[in-house]
Amino acid sequence: MEKEKFQIRDLRNSDWYWIQREIYENYIPKIGIIGLALYNAYASYSRNEGKCFPSQGLIVKKLKISIPTIIKYNKILEQNGLIKIESGKKKGIVNIISLLKTKGIKQVKTPSKPGLDQGIKQVKTESEAIESKAKKEIVIVKQGFTGKDINDLIKLFKPINPTYERLFANKTQREALERLVKKFGKEKVENMIKSLPKIFGKPYAPRITTPYLLEQKLADLIAYIQQERSKPKKGIIIRENA
Repeated sequence: MEKEKFQIRDLRNSDWYWIQREIYENYIPKIGIIGLALYNAYASYSRNEGKCFPSQGLIVKKLKISIPTIIKYNKILEQNGLIKIESGKKKGIVNIISLLKTKGIKQVKTPSKPGLDQGIKQVKTESEAIESKAKKEIVIVKQGFTGKDINDLIKLFKPINPTYERLFANKTQREALERLVKKFGKEKVENMIKSLPKIFGKPYAPRITTPYLLEQKLADLIAYIQQERSKPKKGIIIRENA
């Protein structure tokens, strides 16, 4: 039996486009899956030019979402500095969407001649990389916090998150833990996570299964715990016979 033949995509061809890896890794919690799909569509239409002007009707047809949804997520993308919307009414065309360079990332243009490079590289500027490394080292020194400590905290999510292993390689989740430890200390963050299985599934309890959700819903968690503590404890009432 002959082996099944398949073809590997060739990035040197003109039938492809690209978006920065940072959009997928760092912006999904901010823009959501619909925002990512919309940004992806704009990247497809703009190709390497950085600008496009698809009609809302075309987006509705392609993504199967409503016009109000498009307007909503356009604002979210714009507020997060990913796109700029220019009104096309004066020019007699639809709105012009410009894809913006994300902060702190130096874009490397695709090679003009095929074969020189088959990928697109994105690198931080040298000064930003040094500054970022220095800040992380300062935090580690102050908190005595290491990568192993992050892993130990992530393991505590196992009772409430069957797929907790995926959190280890997730940059967004690890950075959320770093921020929490920097603000509250490792011991308090550890106690926060250990309290989650005790309230998991209880009525009105915030649903927290990841470090990022813990950071976002910390105020709800504190309010819930305080409310539970303030409730009168149930006891046995003994009445005397008349």
